[in-house]
Amino acid sequence: MRAALGSAVVWSIDLNLPTPIAHELCALPTVEGPNALTAIPGHPDIILMADSIAGGVWQINTKGGNAHLVIQDESMSPNGPAPALGINGLHMRAAESNILYFSNSQEGTLARVVIRIVGGNLRAAGAVELLGTIQSADAVQNPDDFAIDSEGRAWLTVHPGAVKLLSPPGNYNGTWTQLTAVGNVAGSDAQLIQPTSAAFGRGSAVQEQTLYVVTAAGQIVAVDTTGNA
Repeated sequence: MRAALGSAVVWSIDLNLPTPIAHELCALPTVEGPNALTAIPGHPDIILMADSIAGGVWQINTKGGNAHLVIQDESMSPNGPAPALGINGLHMRAAESNILYFSNSQEGTLARVVIRIVGGNLRAAGAVELLGTIQSADAVQNPDDFAIDSEGRAWLTVHPGAVKLLSPPGNYNGTWTQLTAVGNVAGSDAQLIQPTSAAFGRGSAVQEQTLYVVTAAGQIVAVDTTGNA
């Protein structure tokens, strides 16, 4: 997933009109591995983007239309030759508005880091905390994007065919537990072929507990998460 230098662009899409309108928000001339995007709670004019090749996070200012690399850390690096990918998914949640969660595909990890914004610029405010490594003897099983539920649990899409649930300890200071919520480590579930991303529904209690997973095979899978309480 290496982009040619000078080809990466971030677009915005206005969905408020009957016909969606897209316009170029920001060119990324030095980015080779553009990947996931996330908003920062309380900062509507800033979004963050994972760079899977550089192993870092870019800050994109939506009003100014400019971007710069704000975090680069070994925990985000692909640590391997192309096509290895480092940081992949990244997310923030309103309940923890100063914590950035991210996955690393090559390393098979989920981690988080405390961030702060000074003078309009994001910075890491501490060391990266490793939350878990995907437990599997199969070296090709790597996390992609993920979603975080209202309880702070992370639902990771994992290649070749599973969704892993990582749950924090009750006191948020200890070992995160993990289990296979959907699919299997062998990737033999025909309904979940190479899952790549996940998001919870909106608008009702049922939707907010339904995880929607998309796959590289073009599938959209709805997962009822209430059975994993």
